[in-house]
Amino acid sequence: MDLLTIVIVLAAALPALSLVFGVVTMATHRPVAHGTGQQWMVRRVAFQLLAVALLLFAWLAS
Repeated sequence: MDLLTIVIVLAAALPALSLVFGVVTMATHRPVAHGTGQQWMVRRVAFQLLAVALLLFAWLAS
């Protein structure tokens, strides 16, 4: 397994982790929980973009 494959697998796991953190944060019912949960959802989208960009790079490089 080369370095690019490892990075892609990690980048693919990041959206799932940020989704879990976002849902847990929003479920705490604290006053700032909604805003913090929203930040996690924005991070999830950014991580998805990163994973797709890395996949595209790997596809074009092969």
